[in-house]
Amino acid sequence: MILQNLQFPNPGENEKRMYMRYDGTRCVLDGFEKSLLMEKGAGVRFDTYFNIFAYEKWKKYTYLEDLRLKLVLKGCFEVTLIRLELVSDKICEYVLYSEKTISDKAADFIFVYPPCPAQGVLAFKLSALEEGGFYGGAYCTGIDEEKLSQVNLALCICTYKREDYIKANITMLKKKVFSDPSSMLKDHLYVYIADNGQTLKADEIEGMNIKLFPNSNSGGAGGFSRGIIESFEDREKHNLTHLVLMDDDVVFTKYTLERTYMFYRMLRAEQRNTMLGGAMLRLDNPSIQHTAGEMWTINKISSNKNNYKLYSRTDVLRNEIEESINYLAWWYCCFPMDVNTINNLAMPVFFQYDDTDFNLRNSGLKKITLAGICLWHDPFEKKLSIVKSYYSIRNQLIMCSLYGENGFTKFFFMKLIVWHVLQNILIYRYKAADMVLRAAEDYFKGFAWLTKVNPQELNDEITSMSYTFADTGELPVRFSYDEYKRGLKIKKKRRKLLSRIRNAAGFILMANRDVTAPADNPLRTDCFRAKRILNYDENTHRGFVTEKSIRESWRLFGRLVRILFFIGGKFKRTVKLYRKQYPAVITGEFWRAYLGIAENHV
Repeated sequence: MILQNLQFPNPGENEKRMYMRYDGTRCVLDGFEKSLLMEKGAGVRFDTYFNIFAYEKWKKYTYLEDLRLKLVLKGCFEVTLIRLELVSDKICEYVLYSEKTISDKAADFIFVYPPCPAQGVLAFKLSALEEGGFYGGAYCTGIDEEKLSQVNLALCICTYKREDYIKANITMLKKKVFSDPSSMLKDHLYVYIADNGQTLKADEIEGMNIKLFPNSNSGGAGGFSRGIIESFEDREKHNLTHLVLMDDDVVFTKYTLERTYMFYRMLRAEQRNTMLGGAMLRLDNPSIQHTAGEMWTINKISSNKNNYKLYSRTDVLRNEIEESINYLAWWYCCFPMDVNTINNLAMPVFFQYDDTDFNLRNSGLKKITLAGICLWHDPFEKKLSIVKSYYSIRNQLIMCSLYGENGFTKFFFMKLIVWHVLQNILIYRYKAADMVLRAAEDYFKGFAWLTKVNPQELNDEITSMSYTFADTGELPVRFSYDEYKRGLKIKKKRRKLLSRIRNAAGFILMANRDVTAPADNPLRTDCFRAKRILNYDENTHRGFVTEKSIRESWRLFGRLVRILFFIGGKFKRTVKLYRKQYPAVITGEFWRAYLGIAENHV
């Protein structure tokens, strides 16, 4: 039985070291035909991100006993099976078995990994003794079928006006899964798309186990809840067992779903309440990992294994070392439907922290990641939006009310608001400071207000308060890329605290210059005594200008003081109210009414 198919780079993919390592002068890769032709004496290694076998995790969580390697080879080769692990951050490689093969045509060869310590990962390498070719293969096992779990995946995608991504991903699934009789997923994958923007056409999307549901724009929380509700509607019909929640603006391959499917099939009975997350890789730099699992605290969300270079053998091995995870984001997250009952849905916060809440609420689920289960996503710094100031603060406060326990105090609340307001005042983002204060005010309105307000109208209102990006040539501040880069270098030379003090001091002095700063974090540039700041986005080469205003600053200071007094008087009561009302807003009954779904649903 196949556990994990070996992967070839896609045609045009530049970083081939994520798949295999070889001398390009002695090997010829054909990404279309999925073959690697090798000269005599050429070698190729498969201890790579996509082609290692995460042996330690498979032994820990599944019924795996024996592991075999199936290869399709033509010619004469030496095949070497290896185990790798990190010891004191140094790579240790152990040869487990070696065998020579010969065939004058492409033929299957099976190699058995001998018993070895369940530490690190397994892989293999090939040496061409004569000219020949490698045509794919897989890691396999022999197992009693009675031990295997029956698994049928419900892939839930929430989308809002991301037609190109959705169409590309659905086309891939139709071609490589639903139209392929040999696909292990063909009769075990069902797709549910909640279209919050109502811009997709059913006749272009549906068919082959794919359903499309026009949905009100209730954010990711509403879209994913709709997908889950529709999955439960079909649960008995398709014997669905697991939910996979995935973002719309991603690029992924069938292998991610295949590995998810087989891992859940092989899980030990005592490990079946497991949540499996996909790593996020960067679309703009495909071999760089943004995160593989995260940790939420009341202060921040920390990304595990951030900026790992997945072409590096060392980082690939580090990546499989288990770390503390309490949060697997919904860009790709799989869990059993037995856990996610119809009354265990998202919290209605539109977007941001809806998935965090679900993870913490279901803290009893073991959360893991696995090599090769990943997707590519635009990095968050490319998704600059001042609107996030509102949702991030409001929803963080709600999260702290539910899970902050003794750490969430009046002082913490006040410190959080003061910090964000003052930070925005220092860079003249008075609209953003207003959004922070609006977030605090709306937090005190509780779930009673949040569940009654129209989420689309609220989002439109918040969006209208944001800044508008324009071409740099259309802005009132002269733009020079060289000066922008020099400003970043100057700031790096100064200590962080001293730079902040200097910027704060400059606020009370007369402004006498224009500055260009990165839009995602202007404080990376020296804004001392700046009159105007051109907030420049390096990804789009556009920007907006903020200008110093003493009047606006004093207005915001006054509003901040009023909020601080409000926190002092209403804090404890509001926290108790959130905890009391929370169970009612995550149920199927609530979401059916909120989304206007007909009563014949589950």
